[in-house]
Amino acid sequence: MLFVFFLTLSLCNYLCAQLSVSGKLVEAGNGPAIDYADILLFLSGTDQPVAQTFPDASGSFMINGLQEGEYNLLIKLIGYDIQGRSGIKLRNNQPVDLGIIEMKPLEVGLAEVEIVARKKQIIYKLDKKVIEASSSLLSSGGSAVDILKIHLLSVWMSKGRLRSGVVPALSYM
Repeated sequence: MLFVFFLTLSLCNYLCAQLSVSGKLVEAGNGPAIDYADILLFLSGTDQPVAQTFPDASGSFMINGLQEGEYNLLIKLIGYDIQGRSGIKLRNNQPVDLGIIEMKPLEVGLAEVEIVARKKQIIYKLDKKVIEASSSLLSSGGSAVDILKIHLLSVWMSKGRLRSGVVPALSYM
């Protein structure tokens, strides 16, 4: 007797969980199918999704294994308006088909693009060392002599000994 009760309870849970929501996503204005949107299903009155899915290559989606109740659907995709359907009622083991859902592209564009870069302060070439004064912090308050004092000291090998001094063939820009 207990076995029959659990079998009946399990069968009821299985049959009750066969509710589904389906639909198809396309771009507005008879556009192509959208196969990469994020589809979220929420139980009404909650902010945690009950299920999440993505459409297939033809834009169709289906969320299975739902319980009876009222649900809200949210569809998000970068570059498109957020689509939502509220008040989706699942009852009597009847699947709900939302039909074709059109996603409208956003009409937002960039007004201006500014690319900012800094030059290197010191550029080493094969035969010379170039100091870019405009990128030096000292150039705002000092003179060219101040910049050269800082950058002209270097150490290099000369005849087996370390020497300190001015680098040969210096170009100042």
